[in-house]
Amino acid sequence: MSTNATSSTGGFAAADYQAEAVALLAAGPAAPGDGVVDYQRYLVTDLLDDLRGASGAVEIAYLAGTIMLAASDLLLLAENRWSARGKWLPRRVAEVDPELPGRLADGLRAAVSDSDRDVLIAAVLAVLDHTGGPLQDGFRVAGTVSASPITHSQ
Repeated sequence: MSTNATSSTGGFAAADYQAEAVALLAAGPAAPGDGVVDYQRYLVTDLLDDLRGASGAVEIAYLAGTIMLAASDLLLLAENRWSARGKWLPRRVAEVDPELPGRLADGLRAAVSDSDRDVLIAAVLAVLDHTGGPLQDGFRVAGTVSASPITHSQ
């Protein structure tokens, strides 16, 4: 039996699913909804402010790792590209900006080893500038609260 044949129940064969998956991946993710990129810009800007004000090596290390991932995700979101984790994240970022993964990694190393945040801050600001600039003053998220308040019992 050929791998391209449909099953006896009339369903798709493995090759059909593979072709559909390839097409979906090539098309890219759905465009971000209204305000999604701005919200991520706000979060990255806030993390950047936290990194500038961090007071110890542990805080700097945690913030440097977090902001490196957040800035990468922001860039990919704004460019309507698939995000990733592990070794694929810097590969995806390099598709948009070939120098950025190295700049972010250098910034992370400097922040963690020497508490020198300047390289990482410059790389993250480049991402923010690419996606519309830092966003904080006057930014508001509107919505409704649909959850019940949490009550504590003893």
